[in-house]
Amino acid sequence: NFSMFAIPATRWSNTTSHFIPTKLKLYVYDTLPTKLTTDVENCLIDTYTNTVDHVENFKAELGLIHLFRSYPSRTYDATEAELFVVPYAAEGHCQCHEGYTWNCAQVPTTDMEELHRRLLYLNETTKRRHLFILAGARAKPTLWSKPHKLTTAPAISPSNPNRPRGGQIVIPN
Repeated sequence: NFSMFAIPATRWSNTTSHFIPTKLKLYVYDTLPTKLTTDVENCLIDTYTNTVDHVENFKAELGLIHLFRSYPSRTYDATEAELFVVPYAAEGHCQCHEGYTWNCAQVPTTDMEELHRRLLYLNETTKRRHLFILAGARAKPTLWSKPHKLTTAPAISPSNPNRPRGGQIVIPN
């Protein structure tokens, strides 16, 4: 097997595809606390490096976060942004936090409050241009209420099990 993590992230920005709309300006939040970004990402990398884990979809969060951070038309000026990316591995955080449970109950609500406080450009005007990364269906319910989410499979609405929740962009697993 070949892993995208075998290629240093510094080389990713030198690789482009004519399928990528490089003119779309992405703002990737660098203001999130380390415990919600680097610490979670390092935990996931350690988990996937040292174990065989059946929860493969959490790897998608890592890959997407790294790709968004190295996107050729990434902007560091939020006023130029057409899309805001929240580089928080929500499912991975659930996986790495002690006492894994459905709906990520083991992750403190204060972590989610801090995450939202750090999203400086999330407001009524920009909320539909914010993209959250949720690889599966176990993230905190507050994240499922966001307008746009990258997921590996459609999550079902708790009020209607036959109807997927809205705002999902499904990625291959």
